[in-house]
Order: sequence, then structure tokens, then C-alpha cells
Amino acid sequence: MKIIALELLYWGAGKRKVYTGELPHHHDYFQLEFCWQGQMICQCMNKQKIRVNSGEAIFIPMGQPHLFIPYKDKESVYFSFKFRLPGEGLPENICKLPKDFFTMVVGENLKNILLPENQTVSQKIADPKELFTMLIAGLLDHWFSNHNEDFCQQGILQFIRKKTYQFGAGVTLKELAEGMNLTVHGLRYRFRKAMQNLPPEAVNYHNPTDFIAAELLLIAKTHLQTSSLPVGDVAAMLKFNNIYAFSRFFKKHTGVSPQKYRRMMLNGK
Repeated sequence: MKIIALELLYWGAGKRKVYTGELPHHHDYFQLEFCWQGQMICQCMNKQKIRVNSGEAIFIPMGQPHLFIPYKDKESVYFSFKFRLPGEGLPENICKLPKDFFTMVVGENLKNILLPENQTVSQKIADPKELFTMLIAGLLDHWFSNHNEDFCQQGILQFIRKKTYQFGAGVTLKELAEGMNLTVHGLRYRFRKAMQNLPPEAVNYHNPTDFIAAELLLIAKTHLQTSSLPVGDVAAMLKFNNIYAFSRFFKKHTGVSPQKYRRMMLNGK
């Protein structure tokens, strides 16, 4: 499924600590509740309670009664989005959306705009609606396009994603293999098996090196599209030796420089 058109109705941030006695409710639009810090509970119509941890989110379809309450009276910080979304293939029931590297990148951008301590960042954005629309549509597309992936079977892919996010361009196959108690040959073998078990519509990579490059490129594109960070800072965050190495990597995989890519995204081309 591809999220094509999303009409954002509301966005905001808040804190939840004490249950105030409100009752379950429903509405005629979709809702995404993103838990940034702490934990919270979503109570569904059948009294099922879903615990949402930091970095996870709850997707609430239209017409589904729900109620958010604190977890053990501990404070949580959350981002809330309400929107209309045409199309088919969306979940019909309330579901929890897991935390992964893509979520962490987008969550950092949401934090930089929505939380009061980041006013200097938010003041630079005249109208954040378009930016939020892009971020939430991207998250939903990422989550629902990959919801069939068996994360237990694909543990090696999650491990490589995590290490790529942590060490950026500095990650090596030898370190990855040692982290999983494998040889490099064993890592390559496990990776090929994981690729074979992916859904037919998923992108298939020939080797871990190509997979790492794709992950780095996705993180880089997200920063270039959704932040005003200088290209040199993006290169440093991704652990490239210098801006020139980052630019060569980016141009090799996209055909354009990071600066030109950012201009193209800003101009809608």
C-alpha cells in the first residue's frame, strides 16, 4: 500500500500522567498517537489494553472507540495527529506500530518542532503542516508496507538496521558478524536466507553491503528532506569521514549531490 493523499486536521504534543475520568470515544477521522517518552495505555472497545512504549505508536481507524490512560501513573510525552486518509488496505482495528530506525529518525524531527524547548527550531518553519503531512504519510507507508515482515525470522535485518543507525558509515561486516557470533561468511549466508523469506513485494538485496548502503541513503534522504541541518552535519551524523566522502556516496547512489537533492525536494521536483 502506498500513502498518496493525507489531509492533516490536527497536530500537537502533550503530557499524560493522571487519569482524569474521561470515557472511551470515537471520531470520523484517523488518529496516530506517538509515544515519545515513557509509556501509556490505549484501551480499546473490547476492553483490551495495549501498552505503548517509548518510540512506538497507536494507529486508530475511524469509528473505533478508544481511551488513553497513564501507565502506572507515570508521565509520558506524546505527539498526536488527526487526519483523513482515502484509500484501501488500512487496518480496520486499532493496532500498535513498532519502533524501528525509521521511526527514530522521524521522531527526532517531530520532537525538534513540537516540544517547547525547541522553539528556535519551530520558529524557522512558517507553516509546519506540509512537513508534518509528509512525515506522518511516510511513517504510515513505512509501517503498513512492511507489516507482513516476520521480525523474528528477519532478526538479522533488524540487527543490521540498528547497528547502521548507531555506527553509520563506520559499520563493518566483521563487527556485525562478531555481534551475532558469526563469521563474515555466516553473516552473508544468514542474510541471503533472510532475503529469501521476505514478502514478494519487498526490495531484495544481493548482500549486506548493499543493504547497509540503502539504509544509510534512506536516513540521509530523511534528514535532507525534513531538517535544515547543513550537509556537513548530516555527513557527521552518519559517521562519514568528511562531507566529500558523504557527497560521493550520495551522488553514486542517486545521481545528484546532497545539496541538489535538497533543492529538488524543496521545489517539489
